[in-house]
Amino acid sequence: LDAEDNRFPGFGKTYREIRKHIEFDLDTYKRLKKYADDLGTAFFVSVFDIKSAEQMADLGMPVLKIASHCLSNKPLIEKLTEIKLPVLLSTGMAYLEEVDETVNTLLKAGVELGLYHCVSEYPHTYKTSNLKQIPFLKQRYGLPVGYSSHEQENYTAILSVAAGACSI
Repeated sequence: LDAEDNRFPGFGKTYREIRKHIEFDLDTYKRLKKYADDLGTAFFVSVFDIKSAEQMADLGMPVLKIASHCLSNKPLIEKLTEIKLPVLLSTGMAYLEEVDETVNTLLKAGVELGLYHCVSEYPHTYKTSNLKQIPFLKQRYGLPVGYSSHEQENYTAILSVAAGACSI
């Protein structure tokens, strides 16, 4: 965290300084949640550890999103089985076996679950979007599947709906 990082000199000189500059604190999440509630808009976030999952649950998030690289974080997944909020699970960086295990763990605990087909390349192009994953995931798990869009154009996201995505 304290290694020199010159990518964003206006934010800091180390990765720790950059993160401190750009990451929200709990008060900011509270204000954003209230603002979304006032607008009648659902607000949710990705959680990456037990502490953030507990904090967001305490703030009254309607759902928690899990990034694909967190599927191997067994303590986090176990915490989600205790919290019992619905989970949106991204699949991009995960091995199929990790998706299988996480889906089974959460469903066995009675957690409502939806999946997101994701390409973990930022940004990616329509050529690497692999929208065939959407019907594959729907068939394999029998769950709602959305599309996590990281491309600069919007037609791939639109095409994801034609492929069966229930949300973007």
